[in-house]
Amino acid sequence: MIYKSYCAINIEYYPFDIQDCYMKFGTWTFDGNLINLEHINQNNSIPVLNPVIRKGGISTKLYTVETGIDMSDFYQSVEWDVLSIPAQKNIKYYDCCVEPYYDIYFNITIRRKTLFYTVNLIIPCVNISFLSVLVFYLPSDSGEKLTLGISILVALLVFYLLLIELIPPTSLVIPLLGKYLLFTLILVNLSILLTIFILNLHHRKPNTHKMPFWMKRLFIEILPKLLLIERPDAVNCQLDEGVKIKKFMPCFNSNGLVGSCAEDQFSDFEQNLSKQKSESMKSVNSSLNEKTIYPKKVTDAFNGIRYINKQMKKESADRKEIDDWKYVSMVIDRLLLWIFTAACLIGTFGILLQAPSIYDTREELRKFHDQ
Repeated sequence: MIYKSYCAINIEYYPFDIQDCYMKFGTWTFDGNLINLEHINQNNSIPVLNPVIRKGGISTKLYTVETGIDMSDFYQSVEWDVLSIPAQKNIKYYDCCVEPYYDIYFNITIRRKTLFYTVNLIIPCVNISFLSVLVFYLPSDSGEKLTLGISILVALLVFYLLLIELIPPTSLVIPLLGKYLLFTLILVNLSILLTIFILNLHHRKPNTHKMPFWMKRLFIEILPKLLLIERPDAVNCQLDEGVKIKKFMPCFNSNGLVGSCAEDQFSDFEQNLSKQKSESMKSVNSSLNEKTIYPKKVTDAFNGIRYINKQMKKESADRKEIDDWKYVSMVIDRLLLWIFTAACLIGTFGILLQAPSIYDTREELRKFHDQ
């Protein structure tokens, strides 16, 4: 005689799930006074001492047989391990009748084999999860940060479509692997959004944005020390106007070039230039030596040097501001790298280690039919 039975599957911990299936044999037509069901291995059973018989249709266990099913004709499954097959005899009194009713209850505990799911589902999913962390390690100047994040997102969505075909469809509970994929999806989406914000900071310029003081204090002075980031000293390429110009400033008189001006003469020359701009380009300050004459070409050259020096200082200040924005984006990148690494580790172990089958050390029953 062959019996076919269907078992309700709980996929809460899929693919690390353990399922309990049962079969119950009894009679509704004949009470226990007419038919008393006994297990064939009753002599090897474990009786319940002093069972309390309860009314109202509640079963009372009388004894238990550890190996309640003959496994000699069982073929090994490639997907499930049989862990236990106990059987127990119950007695039940219904409200309608005073006669007892007996039944034999078979409980079959099976555990899913996880090698296929670990190699083909878990490892690729964990790999995708940790790839999302590397987005923050990739330099912003590479121009590939956003491309990497979107590529990881597309790969995860394709992987999600593959998983939908493998997971039994149900709306009662989210399976364990589905939770981890959902966690990874949120992580990848956050990494893309934060990458866009970081790239925005990286490409900011002084003519469009001004860095607040709190940002300089937090991301340039405080956080780099906590994150063990050391910024190399910037080479000061600014020209020292007072030194450079004074060192090479020529002096002229009526006879022509007479050498370098003294420091006080150069100071008088600077004052003279400022007055020339305000009054007239042709007037000469009375405080200058009467014999000192500055040709127009030399004056224009001095003005050009001052303008070039001013522009170089402005470019140097702008370059420093741009470098500060890039440094801030790098510090945020490093901060998010550590945060997302910790989130991936905690999320991976926190979700996957919830499965009870990981801690189940029971061996499968190996008494199989000779194949």
